Amino acid sequence: MSKTKTKGRARRSPMNKPAPSSARQSKATSSGTLARFQDEIAERIRTLGGFPLGTLAGFLREATLEEHPGDIPNATDAVSALLADHEHIVRDLREAIDACDDDFNDKGSADFLTGLMEEHEKMAWMLRSFLQGDGVVPDRKSSRARVAAYA
Repeated sequence: MSKTKTKGRARRSPMNKPAPSSARQSKATSSGTLARFQDEIAERIRTLGGFPLGTLAGFLREATLEEHPGDIPNATDAVSALLADHEHIVRDLREAIDACDDDFNDKGSADFLTGLMEEHEKMAWMLRSFLQGDGVVPDRKSSRARVAAYA
């Protein structure tokens, strides 16, 4: 068991699951991490002498993730879709890492992309662990029960 510090007191959580937290905190953390990735990717592209995409049209042209317009999933389905997106990104990054190593002999970019991949793997693990638990419940009763169990 690992200990997690929350609001001044420690609680226990199993090693294979992140400590329970609110969906709002998880979203804020993920959003901040993804914004940081955007900046780091743009910096890497400029370091190599290129120019990062700067328009929505450019992003849409290069995107490998699919949009689901009009789809309003329940909470559990939304987390499942987010997990699938992170797993997709991990696969894309593995291919890009291999290309950097094999085709371009660019160890720096391969290392940079490996770091991004590890972050996406971690986010996927957290989402997967969350889904393997009680699930996402709008009234959060099951989340409270899990918190009490670790107190």
